Amino acid sequence: MGTGRRGTRTSTLSALAVPAFSAALVAAMAATSTPAAAQPPMTPDGGADDAVMVRILGIDGIAGSLSHPPGYQGTILDGPDRTIPAGGADYLSATVSHLRAGAENSVLLSTGDNLGGVQPEAVLNRDEPTLQVLRHMGVAASAIGELDLVAPSAATMPEHGFPYIASNLAPGDDAPITPFPYLVIDVGGIKIGVIAATTGSENMEAPPPLYGPPTPAPPPWHPEHRPLQESFDAATRALEAMGVNSVVGLLHIDAVHRQNDPAACPEEIAEMPELREVSSSVDALFVGDSGGPATCDLTDPTNARRPVLSPASHGRSVAVVDLLIDPTTGRAQREQSSTYNQKVHHDITPDAEVTDLIDAATASAAENDTEVFGSASEKVSREILPSGESALANLMADAQWEATRDEGADLAIYNPDSLRTDLPEGELSYRDLHAVQPYGDRVQIATVSGDRLRDAFNAYIDDVGTRGIAVSENVELDIDPTRPEGERLVGAKIDGTEIEPGREYKVAANEFLVSSEWGAAPLTTLTSEPEWSGLFDIHTLAEYVRSHETVRPPAVNQRLLDVSAGS
Repeated sequence: MGTGRRGTRTSTLSALAVPAFSAALVAAMAATSTPAAAQPPMTPDGGADDAVMVRILGIDGIAGSLSHPPGYQGTILDGPDRTIPAGGADYLSATVSHLRAGAENSVLLSTGDNLGGVQPEAVLNRDEPTLQVLRHMGVAASAIGELDLVAPSAATMPEHGFPYIASNLAPGDDAPITPFPYLVIDVGGIKIGVIAATTGSENMEAPPPLYGPPTPAPPPWHPEHRPLQESFDAATRALEAMGVNSVVGLLHIDAVHRQNDPAACPEEIAEMPELREVSSSVDALFVGDSGGPATCDLTDPTNARRPVLSPASHGRSVAVVDLLIDPTTGRAQREQSSTYNQKVHHDITPDAEVTDLIDAATASAAENDTEVFGSASEKVSREILPSGESALANLMADAQWEATRDEGADLAIYNPDSLRTDLPEGELSYRDLHAVQPYGDRVQIATVSGDRLRDAFNAYIDDVGTRGIAVSENVELDIDPTRPEGERLVGAKIDGTEIEPGREYKVAANEFLVSSEWGAAPLTTLTSEPEWSGLFDIHTLAEYVRSHETVRPPAVNQRLLDVSAGS
């Protein structure tokens, strides 16, 4: 199959046009491509005979995921209780090419978090391979996510080949980038306005870099955050004054949900007031920073239909909105629009050019992996012992607790089955650490009651010997395996004090442990969303190795104690 991009006859205009930016963008979108072979596209029914269909494609949170991500972040639902592999930049690019082939006019947008992540081929090449893939696919514009501010990307963002939009941010003096307030894209003679908003940290602080010597995190950006509705109203009024009457919105907003079905509309998206309250001039919304996919039909302030979609993170799906637009008025006919989330499955021929790029990036990463974070005095085994403990899992729990104590974490828990190999003896490089836990899970801090925490421990204890649970060194659990399931915890202490039922505790844990993959385990049914610590699992391991210089296997058989012998 061919590997370029299908022409979209697209050019850009902006109130903050930068000549170098515009030239790079035009060049990036001028190439042509041959479509990939895949399932036939969906198209809208009805509409005026002379209506023009414009296919809007959305991706989210690629986060440097060039190779197919392992584990949960590399899967998607394909029917009830059927999970299939999904993602990988070469499969994503092929899927985008196929979707472009199904429409004469198309444009590709990102909701942010394009960069960063933990895959060695991206991290150890300073994000450049990821940018090459995004340019190759023809990304026209992106919202801003926290990962997009990882150094050194902030300093070179004008070189990315596509602009960043933040309609609700006014840059301060220390801004590493100057986002566009809106963008106008000409697609087949139809003008499409693109606006975007980024919510979250007022200081827009990025996570610390995953590579290089121990230097401070990228400098914080202190923009002025303006109200979402006010910002979108102002941007759409400006676009209307320019004669642009069809508008697509990108929202990088905390809308995390725990379902993996691309056809579903989870409550976390459907019930978010911002998605119904933003300007009625916005014809479709793409929501990022949600993790899982979502396909929703909601209403705007005038009670008119508005499609709201969330692409699955790590390149596992492409959200599609087929807008029918009246070429005379330039207005979208929303009622006739078609929406769906296209799975990036592996029964499509991958983009060979991107596969070659990934292979080259992998080889380059191996050459660039020269930093030594520290060393291990001996191999730290991931083996789960009959007691339920694993030396390496204990070390991981300790590392996450050390990294989050200053944020108030009372303890940390870790799932031993996420460990892919032992931590080797000797000097430890980034690739050594990545091989141990390649999933790139964010470390979350969940606030739970003592009762809920004990329930969680009981649920995890029932899995001891398979998935199990590891706890940080300040936790001691007394277990009686002779008791019925759900009742095997007979004692639980944190810092030597028994857990109090009514007290609240802050637990540091991989996002995997608060995801739907754990089913009905108590930490997947929290009353409030966990907070991201700003760290990934590998951040905490790297800093633990770096701060300890030489790590040793933690003691085992001291945290999960079998008390049945004395009963």
